[in-house]
Amino acid sequence: YTKWVWLVKGRRMALSSAEDYLKRFDPKEYLCLYYQGKVSSFNARPLRDLHAFYREAFVPAAQGEENVNYTKPRSLRVLDYGAGPAIMYDISAAAVATEIVLAEYVPQNRAALQQWIDGDAEAHDWSLFFKYVTEELEGASHGASEAEQSTKASVAAEKREERLRKIAKVVQCDIWQDPPIQRGFDVEYDVVFSSLCIESASKSREEFVEAACRLCKLLKSGGRIALHAASVEGQETQLYYVGKEKFVGVSVTEELLREALEKAGCYDVTFKRYPSDQSIPEEVANTAMSFVTATKH
Repeated sequence: YTKWVWLVKGRRMALSSAEDYLKRFDPKEYLCLYYQGKVSSFNARPLRDLHAFYREAFVPAAQGEENVNYTKPRSLRVLDYGAGPAIMYDISAAAVATEIVLAEYVPQNRAALQQWIDGDAEAHDWSLFFKYVTEELEGASHGASEAEQSTKASVAAEKREERLRKIAKVVQCDIWQDPPIQRGFDVEYDVVFSSLCIESASKSREEFVEAACRLCKLLKSGGRIALHAASVEGQETQLYYVGKEKFVGVSVTEELLREALEKAGCYDVTFKRYPSDQSIPEEVANTAMSFVTATKH
């Protein structure tokens, strides 16, 4: 396989290849490093963004009521493309969707996802993330007495876990293949979400744009796309570590995201950027995160 190389601040930095992920990516180490213990502000940001995204676009609210209705899912088909081994980005989606497809390239990541869906005791524990979404963001225990709040929050989180396990399907994907997802799942989705994926599969800004266009072909007309991306100011690449292993991808700026989505036939692009701060793990130091949404023509 080929190692693609950028010149960054006077030194050569190799972009990670597909083979690197197949051979060197350890999902257990990754999950323990970035998603273990409390829900940090680094992890809470995309959860809040996705909660707002689904609430504003898809959750019905009774007229005159502050609390929206999370008990009547719509017939939404959601695609999480390049899901990795992480289930947390689909917690809010499970409140409104009837089907969630978790598409992932790396076999060991697909195994980790399936392990959680199957309720395997060795699977990563996402309970704190479910509780954060259902209690802190959706207000599952609001209005209850202090004694009742903990019980209500736990019940709501457990119900959401049960629902996500019921409606989620794990499939293979490769953005550079035709179709870019396992056959039988190459259909048009109401929502396509992708976090830190296509920049890792691209070796240039041009390829990132092409990958975004290929991804948007899986989105129906009028459908919504949401992307969680990473960038390092002034650099062509961004990187992160999993243990001693380094993975490098394209640095995704606001300009690049807007260009990619517009060329993919999307409009109404909204962009939010979170600068690097103390909440970001040292393994991704100096990396700024972005959240962008758009609608397909």
